[in-house]
Amino acid sequence: MSLNNNNNNSKLLNLSQLLLSFLVITSSAFFTLANLMPPSPADAQPSTTSNSQNLSNNPGYSTDAQIAINQNNVYVVWSDATTGNGDIYFKRSVDNGTSFGSTENLSNNPGNSTDAQIAINQNNVYVVWSDASTGNGDIYFKRSVDNGTTFDEIENVSTNNTGSSSFPQISTVGSNIYVAWIDTTTGNNEVFFRHSNNTGESFRGARELSKTLSVDGEYAMFPRVSAIGSNVYVVWQDKVSGNYEIFRRESNDGGGEFSGVKNLSRNNTGDSISPRIVSSGNNVYVAWTDNEPGKNEIFLRASNDNAATFGGIKNVSWSDGDSYDPKIAVVGNSSVYVLWEDSSFRGFTFDLVLRASDNAANTFQNKVNIGRYVGEIADHGQIAGIGNNIFIIWSEAPRYSYPPTYKIFLEASRDNGKSFDDAVNLSTGQGSSIEPKIAVSENNRTVFVVWSEITNGNSDLQFLKLENFF
Repeated sequence: MSLNNNNNNSKLLNLSQLLLSFLVITSSAFFTLANLMPPSPADAQPSTTSNSQNLSNNPGYSTDAQIAINQNNVYVVWSDATTGNGDIYFKRSVDNGTSFGSTENLSNNPGNSTDAQIAINQNNVYVVWSDASTGNGDIYFKRSVDNGTTFDEIENVSTNNTGSSSFPQISTVGSNIYVAWIDTTTGNNEVFFRHSNNTGESFRGARELSKTLSVDGEYAMFPRVSAIGSNVYVVWQDKVSGNYEIFRRESNDGGGEFSGVKNLSRNNTGDSISPRIVSSGNNVYVAWTDNEPGKNEIFLRASNDNAATFGGIKNVSWSDGDSYDPKIAVVGNSSVYVLWEDSSFRGFTFDLVLRASDNAANTFQNKVNIGRYVGEIADHGQIAGIGNNIFIIWSEAPRYSYPPTYKIFLEASRDNGKSFDDAVNLSTGQGSSIEPKIAVSENNRTVFVVWSEITNGNSDLQFLKLENFF
């Protein structure tokens, strides 16, 4: 599910209008349309897949999984309500996802714990999450320095302040750890930041990144963090003069000092929301949803000098309909991939659309409609790449039903996103499958996928690996 409420509200409004239009279609017209479509790939299966595993397998509601890998180690964290309040659970595999050890409750406290994020650097595993144990929201941190075998004690990185802290994000490179979150201590929503230069043994003091003398926002939300070498980049959306804009700050000394706040979306007349950022080498790429002029498009700006300067705004989507919720990935220094949800192609559906660039976002290839004939409403799209291989997973209802039953689909490209294999259905159970996450590894050329499977009112985590897949 999308984390951006602004994006969700806009999308739900459009969905309501689209569904009303769909309901007036006669049944005969529906079957005529269905007969014109190619056979559905809903039941197709990749020959290299193993059976999925139920990682949570408990009576609580398990959601919002995150996955990370390091060599043969596979780590999964998620939110779980088994204890009666939300906790953060952790599980790891040391054999490339063939089997998993026991489940560990990382939070294990009386407060509601949500929004877990995980970052890996060699043998070190770092997890952050939002926690209400103190009576207001705080950001908690826990680390392992032995591949997840044991974890240190919990640390409150938001310093138990009087405001509510939420939406943590984490990035790590070398011995540096960077954590950003939303905090209301000052009376407004602001982006706060802390960092460690010693693998999490200690953290420097919290600082407020979003409020400066030059840019005084009203409602900072949804920070994103990317780091490479000694460079760390933070972007977020903030309401200024009645509209949301996309802002950034960067540090080139491991989080010691930051540049001033800079407006990437340039004060246009529409709202700019849902920022995403990736970095590689000297290149930094930021994408977002923008409703200028009058409808939602996907915009992007790129820097090739460690975010010192950015090129002009590019309209990546150029859609006839509405475009939402961008995802962005970079492979190497110059291959950039942007994925989004788009209503342009069929009047009562949302499709996933991809555009690829092989020259550091200077120009983009033609759009590719991912899974065009799979179903009606594509959601939760995710993208991962390695070498020339690009993998896209998403959740979609392949057949007409109410309420819809969603499945997890995967499409793969072996040529840098120019063409894609047919979609395959990874989730063959009877439940509804949502919120997929993906990771790829050179070990045995493996793709890992985890998702939430809802059956009979309960939600469990399903895990699947595809070996020798690229």
